[in-house]
Amino acid sequence: MKIRWFIVMICCFTILTGCSKEEIPEIEEEVIRVPSKAELVFPENNTTCFIADASTDSLSTFEMSWKQAANTHAYDLRIENMIDQSEVVYNDITDNAYSITLKRGLPYSWSVTSKSNDTTETATSETWSFYLAAEGNTNYAPFPPTLLSPGMGVLVSSSTGKATLSWQTEDPDGDEITYSLYIGTSETLESPPEEYQNLTVTELEVPIEPETVYYWKVKATDGENSSFSQTGAFRTD
Repeated sequence: MKIRWFIVMICCFTILTGCSKEEIPEIEEEVIRVPSKAELVFPENNTTCFIADASTDSLSTFEMSWKQAANTHAYDLRIENMIDQSEVVYNDITDNAYSITLKRGLPYSWSVTSKSNDTTETATSETWSFYLAAEGNTNYAPFPPTLLSPGMGVLVSSSTGKATLSWQTEDPDGDEITYSLYIGTSETLESPPEEYQNLTVTELEVPIEPETVYYWKVKATDGENSSFSQTGAFRTD
């Protein structure tokens, strides 16, 4: 009887050890490839776009294009009127070009967002700017300045009693640009003092008071035409 139990135990041990040596197959993790940023092609950045075929006296229809992005199934094309900040988005474009109709004689910014069916992650291209030429125009205003710092709603330290404001823009004609800085504690900004006019720099240090909300904007002039930035705001501690 003891011999039988001994044999049974040996068999069970053999089976168990044999099973433990079996390799458990590895489960391969699915690799999700996120979309890449698209490279913009046309209209080129900071240029005047001349469209020969006009839809009407005030509108032009043309094709905007970008390079195909890796791991991408569709694109969203965003276009903003830089004067009134109105924006339109064309969703789920499956090609790397799209025909649009825009009002002539205005500056626009645009970007492309790459999307994939395999993930919710997206990738957005650089933002480019262009002027859509109008009939008879020989000079175009600078692109509306972009306010860089302080950002909208940012809390700025008042410990030094000063804050540095910075901005950037380009002129599509390559003209020299001068700036006027408007800043105050009311959203209705008054004309700037003389020392804040005809600036040739894109950064300026200004005095500030503690616990105050400031509003600011920048005017860019090329000698013939002018443009304004959006109005920014920041607060001090």
